[in-house]
Amino acid sequence: MAYRDGVAVGRIMGIINGKYNEQVGEETARFFNLDCINDQEVAHRLIAQIESWARSKRIKQSDGLMDFQTKDPQGLQVERF
Repeated sequence: MAYRDGVAVGRIMGIINGKYNEQVGEETARFFNLDCINDQEVAHRLIAQIESWARSKRIKQSDGLMDFQTKDPQGLQVERF
């Protein structure tokens, strides 16, 4: 979660699928569910936090936006709903 002045301004989710990494010989974390206000700094900080977290777990790379289970690429809506 990202907060500004006590108000939530963004969120992101990251996972390390150890079984998948073992099966394919990777050391990869995935991130998905990136959601934030229209602020590039917030988005960059959220992704940087996932990368930092992954490094702390000795993971060498991150991949995203990816699906939670199938590793299918996900879309990202940047304007209008």
